[in-house]
Amino acid sequence: MTMMMMIMSSAQSSADKTLQEVSEALQKLMAALPPEEQRQLDAVSAVLVKRPDEVIYRLSWSTDICASKLLDCHGLTNDKVKPVIVGMLEYKKKMEAVAQARRSLWISLGGLGISFCSLAMSILAVFKGRASNTKEAEAGT
Repeated sequence: MTMMMMIMSSAQSSADKTLQEVSEALQKLMAALPPEEQRQLDAVSAVLVKRPDEVIYRLSWSTDICASKLLDCHGLTNDKVKPVIVGMLEYKKKMEAVAQARRSLWISLGGLGISFCSLAMSILAVFKGRASNTKEAEAGT
C-alpha cells in the first residue's frame, strides 16, 4: 500500500467515526421517546434537512420555535423540538468539517505529488549531469 493510500484510508476512517458518533447520539435521543413522538420528530427532521443553515440557526436562537412560521412542529412542544434542531446543527457542522478535511487532504496529496515529481526530476538531472561530465572527461583524454 502506498503512502498516499495509507493517509487517505486514515482520514476516511476518522471521518466515518465522527459521523457514526453523531448518528448514534441522534438514534439514542430518538429511542428514548414514544413511537408517536418519534414519527413526529422524524417528520420535523426531514423538513430540517432540506432547510438552509441560516434558517436552522435562526430556529436554534428562537425562544418559541413552534410559534414561529419557519417550522411546522407537527404537534410537538418546543422542548421536544429544540434538541432536534441543536442536533441537526451539530450534524451539519460535522458534515461540513468532514468535507473540509477531505478537501484539505486532496490539496495536501496534490502538493505531495508535485514535490515527489520535482524530486524525481532533480535526481534525473543530477544523473544526466554526471553522465555528460563522464563523457566529456573521456573525450578529453
